[in-house]
Amino acid sequence: MSEYYSILGIEANDNKDTIRKKYITLMKKYHPDRHGNKYLEKCQLINDAYSKIMKEKYGENDVDIPQAFKNLGFRRVPTLDEYVRRIFTSTIKDGE
Repeated sequence: MSEYYSILGIEANDNKDTIRKKYITLMKKYHPDRHGNKYLEKCQLINDAYSKIMKEKYGENDVDIPQAFKNLGFRRVPTLDEYVRRIFTSTIKDGE
């Protein structure tokens, strides 16, 4: 579990807000929308670490996920691969 904390650069006693802020900062820094696929594996590691830590510390139901993810049918913060797959496989109807 300590490897997940080191991936995010946080301490085991950091609170939920600190963990979330660090996660968001790292995702902004390495996100594929900014760098193409250069840091794709790094983003996946960050995503996995964040999901595992939040599940371990707070339980899956306590993780607040953004409404956009809920609208796409996710019940947890998706991995980057899951998110991209869902976006490109969802159907958009005319007029919506």
